[in-house]
Amino acid sequence: MQCSSTRFQQAEFHQHQGPADYFKPQIEERYATETYGFADDVESEIQKLEWCDLMIWQFPLWWFGLPGILKGWVDRVFAMGRTYGGERLYANGVFRGKRAMLSLTTGGPPPVYAKGGFNDDIVAILRPVQRGMLQFVGFDVRCLRTGAVGTGPASRASRRLCRAAEIDRGRTTRRDWNLLNAARASVAGLCYNRLQKSAGTK
Repeated sequence: MQCSSTRFQQAEFHQHQGPADYFKPQIEERYATETYGFADDVESEIQKLEWCDLMIWQFPLWWFGLPGILKGWVDRVFAMGRTYGGERLYANGVFRGKRAMLSLTTGGPPPVYAKGGFNDDIVAILRPVQRGMLQFVGFDVRCLRTGAVGTGPASRASRRLCRAAEIDRGRTTRRDWNLLNAARASVAGLCYNRLQKSAGTK
């Protein structure tokens, strides 16, 4: 019985030796770039990246990283060949000259995410996002200040949401500041509307 199982495993192993049996995202992305073959929804999101001057990510810190749905967006939209590849990385990235901001909630007060704090330095925690994703494709992420939203009821969270991130005004244009405030107001308004609907269903 053990021998039979071993032969089966070996057969399975040999069955998947051919390169054609493996899904290689980078190969598919390069092919889609060369043939204009991206799915419509992915193409639409890539065009938004190419169009924008400033991109703002508003998200809750989730297991010290991006929520799965946002990470999945990055996996699909940051496509090799179209958004990076060859020498088009970091300072020579496709999106050089564009800026990105991270506006996030942590569920804990600032001292918890300070250097030497309970969860340690928030800058180190976010390095894979800043350096490994945004700067990798050329975005400038220099204007980052993080804050925290408490873990209390949703009503308190919605009121505090607009304080989720602070940026260095001295290094940021008034247009950037206004765009961030508009994004915060939009997110806060969305939370308020959801709370209103939730209250109406009780």
